[in-house]
Amino acid sequence: ALQSAVAMATGTSLLGELVGESKEPARVVLVLAEEDVHIVWHRLYAVAKVQLESIGINLRDAYERMERNLVIHALGGGQQVNLLGRDHERTQAGDQLRSACTGARLVVLDPLRNFHNADENDSTAMNALIRHIAGYAASTGAAWLLTHHSSRAASLNDYGTTADAGRGSTAVTNTARWQLNLSRPSETSAKLYRLSAHQMDDCVLLSVPKVNYDKPARTIALTRGDHGVLSLMRSRT
Repeated sequence: ALQSAVAMATGTSLLGELVGESKEPARVVLVLAEEDVHIVWHRLYAVAKVQLESIGINLRDAYERMERNLVIHALGGGQQVNLLGRDHERTQAGDQLRSACTGARLVVLDPLRNFHNADENDSTAMNALIRHIAGYAASTGAAWLLTHHSSRAASLNDYGTTADAGRGSTAVTNTARWQLNLSRPSETSAKLYRLSAHQMDDCVLLSVPKVNYDKPARTIALTRGDHGVLSLMRSRT
């Protein structure tokens, strides 16, 4: 999510344009519920250095674009932004968040679980939550990207690349218009993508099991490097 934000804020490509393509810089708002400002600073620096240097952009220009376009709220250890009321209604905090995101092209909520206090398996509550967020997206004109945990069963039963890999009610997936999964390769998928035992330790599979408004995207293998920065895995020769 942070890499996507950097790419959009600087108008640069992400992962060799396999995920998005280079466009004009746009405003991005990240609301990170689990991280404090110091952690975010180190991760942001690592992402910018690895991701932007790999495409040859002038880092000073990139940093100026991020300063103009990238807004980060690091809420780790602070007060919760609860988007779902006791009777599943919208909240004042949600309306304040929507106002803060006016003019953004992308809004990231990370992770979704920290923006409500309902049971994740309650389809009525989850449907109401996603419906509220869809309303915020429509009123702001921004895409709202929600990071969500995968289920333990998806990892154990090797369906981490499917639309059903998310934890809790399927109302989250059903209401979303686009879904991207990050999953660890199994022995079966490692053979499919010709991954060695050493590569499996650092590999993450990126798949897009749901896309409503575009053609399907193929699954790709990524390497997880220092500070969790993802990069394209080099093909084996």
